[in-house]
Amino acid sequence: MPGGDCHPRAPGRQRARAFLNLAPQGSIAAPPDLTTCRPSRPFSRLTGRLTGEMQVSCFVEIMRLFDGRLERAIIFLVLLRRDAWLNGPAGCPALRAGDAPQGISINAVATSLDRPFESIRRRVNAMMADGICARGRHGVVVTAFDRPEFLASLDRIHDSMVRLIEHFHAFGIPLPETRADTAYDRHATIIAAIDLMLGALEFVAPLFESWRDMLAVNAVIIANARPITFDRTLAFRYAERDTPPPASLREPVSISALARGLGMPYASVHRLVERGRVRGQIVDWRGGVMAATQFLGEDIVGTSAEQITGRAVQAIARLAAGGFRFDDPARCYINGKPPLVKFR
Repeated sequence: MPGGDCHPRAPGRQRARAFLNLAPQGSIAAPPDLTTCRPSRPFSRLTGRLTGEMQVSCFVEIMRLFDGRLERAIIFLVLLRRDAWLNGPAGCPALRAGDAPQGISINAVATSLDRPFESIRRRVNAMMADGICARGRHGVVVTAFDRPEFLASLDRIHDSMVRLIEHFHAFGIPLPETRADTAYDRHATIIAAIDLMLGALEFVAPLFESWRDMLAVNAVIIANARPITFDRTLAFRYAERDTPPPASLREPVSISALARGLGMPYASVHRLVERGRVRGQIVDWRGGVMAATQFLGEDIVGTSAEQITGRAVQAIARLAAGGFRFDDPARCYINGKPPLVKFR
């Protein structure tokens, strides 16, 4: 993979992992009559845009901890997802101290990400040298919980997940019932966010050469779609898989704005965009770049959006047991509603 990424996977590989698109913010009025929606998975395009916004926010957030190294950020998420600190009862000293028999082997990390063992081993060793993780009795465990910047980053990831659910609520997208008698567990929300981020790696790899390509192209998709996503009328008019928005309603984004938003060097983003042009995924449009309409209309793209929507529904459903306030999601924020990644 160019630029230090893990090795690229060949297009069409059945179990290839990947990253999809992006979208939340602004006030949204009461939803329209939802009985008019079409069958299958309702609002798959709308929920895909909203979910994708959460994903890109979280990936940009976690990349900051690793100086833009997306591969290390993703490996960290895999380690974190299995770590006792996150999975044990909140406030349990033994689990917080990492004494519980949890961890994950490097081989398991490589298998879960569908990447070569040696590539993952090198990166994990570098993270160990940086004091981010260490070898435990049962595999690699995270050791960065004493670093304020890591805890602050997890709080922002938590709030990005809350923002996604708040937007689902505002759009009238069905949510589970609130269990008012259950104490809220913010760790459960962080777990749901990580599951949604890692779940995105499963569905779109056949379309891209690397994780960075996926991030760049999908940032373009979401930046283009923002005038539609947060316009109430347009959001529902183009909410379904079979109602793609016309190019005339989408907004081009400059490469410099993409680089600033993603926190990546201009030259790196320029190369990623150029690869997208060569593959027919990105086109030049009105002084910026746009996701190609033909690419957005491909069946595999639509299927991937529906799969991500399904993963989001599953992740959110599990939050009921964690006491999430689906009746008033804003009550679950730690630091308040985070802003969208800026692409202007």
